[in-house]
Amino acid sequence: MRTRNLLIIDDDVSIRGLIEATLKPIGYQAIHAENGVDGIRKILRFHPELVTLDMMMPHLDGIQLMALLKSMHLEVPTILLTVNEALVEKINKFSQHSFFCPKSDLRKRLLPLAQKLLSDRPRSFKDITYTLSQEEFMGLLSRSDRKKILIVAEGQTWNQLKRRLMVLEIYELYHALNSEEALFKSIFIQPDLILSEIDLPQGDGIQLAENLYILGHPFPIIYISDRNDVATVNRAKGIEGIQGYLLRKEVLRQPILLHNRVEAALNISQIEKEQLKAQYQAIDPQKLKLPAKSSEHIDFQSWLSDL
Repeated sequence: MRTRNLLIIDDDVSIRGLIEATLKPIGYQAIHAENGVDGIRKILRFHPELVTLDMMMPHLDGIQLMALLKSMHLEVPTILLTVNEALVEKINKFSQHSFFCPKSDLRKRLLPLAQKLLSDRPRSFKDITYTLSQEEFMGLLSRSDRKKILIVAEGQTWNQLKRRLMVLEIYELYHALNSEEALFKSIFIQPDLILSEIDLPQGDGIQLAENLYILGHPFPIIYISDRNDVATVNRAKGIEGIQGYLLRKEVLRQPILLHNRVEAALNISQIEKEQLKAQYQAIDPQKLKLPAKSSEHIDFQSWLSDL
């Protein structure tokens, strides 16, 4: 018989102890997580029947965690603990299996809420369907030594990049149209590199990288975009694993820029790969490397030379 788990996500160890003691009558095994990133990984690992979730936490707060669960179509009974009752409307939009419990009334209200959530309906998962093209499917079956590249882009950009990379006949290419599809295909395909646009349906390329970080899947990423404003580039550079940021017009005019950057990203050393993996597993905060520039646009060549 499978153990029934209760996951308690809170950065305050004393609050975690209080929650565990309060919910002891339901008889579930309590698992603790000290921040949101650790929490989402333990949700995927232990499949808890119930999650209690603090609102304010380092790395990933309660609302962000619930938004990520929703993007993955996961319905997990959740009780959000906070002192801010104005968040009730935000909580309700994520899931019908989510309740709010004020921290000031935790001892009195938490156990009845948990019992109601568990009696209403068990945790459920929605079916998720994504399609592999015949070429993609054959590439996975062939066990080829070719490097796997996932391109996350709308149709026109996908076709342009595909033409420029296929001519070399040394890569297996895969396509995702939006950030949600890219998240699942990344985990399924395990690409050696991701090429992604910034602006995507259902999110953006930078959020995709952040979600992969949260889930513990470190894939090198190169962005291709029309944007070259400081705010966007700084946001992209703040994520471990980013291997470049190329302007679309430059890539189309000089395909050698794309080829050189792709090869450089694919040939990072094994030591660098292990360091990146260790950073993800350790749940390190993002290390911002903001350039000391006040101008409106970024010097891309200067940045790339630092990578």
